[in-house]
Amino acid sequence: AMDVFALTSHVEANPLSILEAMSVGLPVVATNVGSIHEAVVENQTGFLVTPGDAYQFADRVGRLLNDPLRRREMGAAARESVANRWSIEAMVSGYERLIESVYTKKVDLSDCPPSVVRGPLSVVRCPLPLTTDH
Repeated sequence: AMDVFALTSHVEANPLSILEAMSVGLPVVATNVGSIHEAVVENQTGFLVTPGDAYQFADRVGRLLNDPLRRREMGAAARESVANRWSIEAMVSGYERLIESVYTKKVDLSDCPPSVVRGPLSVVRCPLPLTTDH
């Protein structure tokens, strides 16, 4: 079993391993590189440390290992964060908003009733032609 997920990378983008660890309720201690800070929220879902600072890294891991309550709270917050921000449902919703936004910019919606232009991808049901100006 694992109590804390630790990642000591000096270069990363947004490692999937962090999201996987968070999804099972593990708090994370990771170096603050790339976009890791978008997943790991300092003092909420884990700790972010300066790359190469072994003392700071060991200190943060030690804090979590010595405080089971804080470890569980951060782990629960990590799991909730993944479910809310990084799940398939959240990603699909984000893509729907993006597609709707792009489509809305290409279509004249001024004559569309408000009920048609609200909701995920509902604008595609508005029977207006695409505008010719780009």
